[in-house]
Amino acid sequence: MSSSRVMARTEDARVDGTKTALASAQTRNATAKRTEEVMCRRIPLRLRTGQREAKASRKLVGIGLRAHITRVFTGIVEEMGVVVAVDRREGGLGLTLRGEVVLEGLRIGDSVAVMGVCLTATRVGADQFDVDAVPETLARGTLGALTAGAPVNLERALAAGRPMGGHYVQGHVDGTAHVVAVVPDGEALNVEFEVESRLATYVVEKGFVAVDGVSLTVVRAEEHRFSVTLVPHTQQTVTLGTLAKGARVNVELDVMAKYVERSVGARLAELEERLRALEAGGRGRWV
Repeated sequence: MSSSRVMARTEDARVDGTKTALASAQTRNATAKRTEEVMCRRIPLRLRTGQREAKASRKLVGIGLRAHITRVFTGIVEEMGVVVAVDRREGGLGLTLRGEVVLEGLRIGDSVAVMGVCLTATRVGADQFDVDAVPETLARGTLGALTAGAPVNLERALAAGRPMGGHYVQGHVDGTAHVVAVVPDGEALNVEFEVESRLATYVVEKGFVAVDGVSLTVVRAEEHRFSVTLVPHTQQTVTLGTLAKGARVNVELDVMAKYVERSVGARLAELEERLRALEAGGRGRWV
């Protein structure tokens, strides 16, 4: 083969290789562009430009106000709303509430804690939303006593990215307590409550308790009574700042205390039974 033919074939191979590489690069660029276009369609412009208030598309799981962990709250009240209307009807109670902060991103079906009670939004307007309370809920708490114009503590369910500032609050009220004393302590207020005996077991000093949806630390616990301290900020931002002697409040006790009591209590009861059997000459067996 002549040298001219060898050089020609070498040149053809070089050109073909260049064309192949160029085609591959074009294919990769086209694929990347299509991927970027798809992602841009799924992510709003505001989110792509870094604005924190941007809402993500529903297709992107874990981003935005809709990424709720579960129907759980923190006891850090977001705002004091106002009762606009009360619809007392057979089989329950309907409430129309006015708010501002809690309406941001709120949709029908979302959970909102109203005075510590987990309720579902059934209608959402520009500055108002509706919730319903069933007889069981009304029997356990104070919602049945609400009237138009009354202030209420409001908190949306915990969402991904929001800090856990208080403690784990389910929004399942255990019962009520009533105020037995309100004592000023400088700018703070020391408030003493009395609870039912069935609830007192779960109230421990330095433990958590949710009062009307507000996460508080128990300062003192004695028999059926416990005390909390309200700092000036709390007095100004939630309904507890206007509490007076005799007032009734919703109480939710620390769920961790309930779990511990249930598991440990059952085990202790079993051990006590076996101990009695041993003392009586039975054949109780320790494990």
